[in-house]
Amino acid sequence: KVNGHTYIANNTTIGGDVSVGGHFTIDGVNHPVLAIKGDSGGNDAHLQLLKENGHGWTIYNSGTTLYFRSDTSSNDQVLSLASDKTATFAGTITQSKDSASGVVNTFRNTNHGGGAYSELHIENSDQSLVVGYSDNYSSGQWDGGWIYPTDGNMMVKSNADVEIFSGGTADS
Repeated sequence: KVNGHTYIANNTTIGGDVSVGGHFTIDGVNHPVLAIKGDSGGNDAHLQLLKENGHGWTIYNSGTTLYFRSDTSSNDQVLSLASDKTATFAGTITQSKDSASGVVNTFRNTNHGGGAYSELHIENSDQSLVVGYSDNYSSGQWDGGWIYPTDGNMMVKSNADVEIFSGGTADS
């Protein structure tokens, strides 16, 4: 411990439960790594980030998936990241930005093959509204953009007029 900071030198192994008060620094020559391993009995490795009152976050792995869990009364898993590059988020996603130029979310398929497309599925139980686009799809009827419900009627409602334009990006 130096000046209130805890330092661990290269190739140090610590077993059991470890609690560190204050700052914790890992020094390494090239790419320092903090490795937290589960035990030989197959238990998952956990990293807890806790406030003084004991509430906070737990990050842990199970197989090939990394989980983030809030240590609230419900103890729900909030986010999982799998090695196949899929992510699952439980809860509400809010994007907020103070911008005079707009707020944009982009879903991009970087493949240019004849079967490549991007879709957003807004789901409720077993049905969804699908918004999609492809500029190179092998079927002519799906080459462009689309919006459709997987079941039920397609409804367009407005408190004012409904305007539909074609032939460009202008609004008239």
